[in-house]
Amino acid sequence: MYTDAKAIKQLAHRLPDERIVVFDTETTGLGTDDEVLQVSAVDGAGRLLLNEYIRPMRKTSWEGAYEIHGISPRDVEHAPTLKQIKTKLDKIFSSASLIIAYNIEFDDRMLRQSDYSIRDVAPQTPCIDVMLDYAAMVRQSYGNEYKWQPLQGCAAHYGVDFEAHDSAQDAKATAKCFKCMTYDAEYQLHAVIPQVISEIKKKKPAPHEDIPHVRTYVKERGKPHERISNMALRFASTRAFKKAMAAYPKIDGRTIRTTALIRAWESGCAIITDENYVIAKFDKDTEEFQSLKDWDGQAVEINGWEVHHGTVARLHLKFLQ
Repeated sequence: MYTDAKAIKQLAHRLPDERIVVFDTETTGLGTDDEVLQVSAVDGAGRLLLNEYIRPMRKTSWEGAYEIHGISPRDVEHAPTLKQIKTKLDKIFSSASLIIAYNIEFDDRMLRQSDYSIRDVAPQTPCIDVMLDYAAMVRQSYGNEYKWQPLQGCAAHYGVDFEAHDSAQDAKATAKCFKCMTYDAEYQLHAVIPQVISEIKKKKPAPHEDIPHVRTYVKERGKPHERISNMALRFASTRAFKKAMAAYPKIDGRTIRTTALIRAWESGCAIITDENYVIAKFDKDTEEFQSLKDWDGQAVEINGWEVHHGTVARLHLKFLQ
């Protein structure tokens, strides 16, 4: 994956516009039971690839969301379901060499809640979240994290005019903002946070499975690696944290209490719970993996909690003596 603005700039400028897909959705709401009402995709130049109203399978009304995007139940009464346009979506996402969205985690989650997974057809395609990149540039802090930034603000920053809360217009605006961003000298000064779409909930995965949504932080505190007693895993949002933890037992309110083992192999390292769930995989090329590689078989106690509501969540790991 790409860890700095220079690498992303080189990738984006090297690819033809036809190999870049930017997508967006409008939905019945923000919850875990909400569904897609409109899905749109454009290429890197903002040319429309898809713009479809979608008939939800479960929801019959969405008054709050209607006030925002104006899509009524009557508008989608005769629209296809997401499953009925799966072939179109598959063709678009499978042909992409780069997938982009503004708040990609939300749009991906909504597609999956409507029974469509991008990763089924594009399992390794790099993904970029323009919202996270722009937030890093704006640098408005919220606790220890960057503040969430609306698309309207990013568009205004780059002089992009659009009509918000229509997925086609939002996708076009995101494509323009991303292109402007890759030529922005200010953007080149900041490390960015690439967002990879992944299915977080896994049942009894193998240790080598890649779970790239986890960012890792090792607390060395000046001690030799073999004496490190604490470290933390930080998720991009409490939503991602809750999703990752949804599969795990022993959850007491906001705190997860369980134990796990560290398992290392030639190309990586994982933290695996007693229930055989993989919590995190560490990349061999990162500093964190270099620190962890000698800890194979050690037991850790896991405590999880949320920090800064809506922005970040952490797992705290303590080595058992």
